[in-house]
Amino acid sequence: MSDDQKLYSTKQAAKFLGVNCKTIQRYRKAGILLPDKFGANNSVFYSEMALVQACVDTLHR
Repeated sequence: MSDDQKLYSTKQAAKFLGVNCKTIQRYRKAGILLPDKFGANNSVFYSEMALVQACVDTLHR
């Protein structure tokens, strides 16, 4: 991941994928969506590439 790549919070990722935050959390627990960065207070951030890959992976299940 490059330093200039935009990162999405869980809430932003949910909006990007058109799902709710609980779905993002389920994807993470299932290994479908892997975080690119961890922040303070247990916050998690995802790259756009990770979000697109998660979308592709769920379509092929």
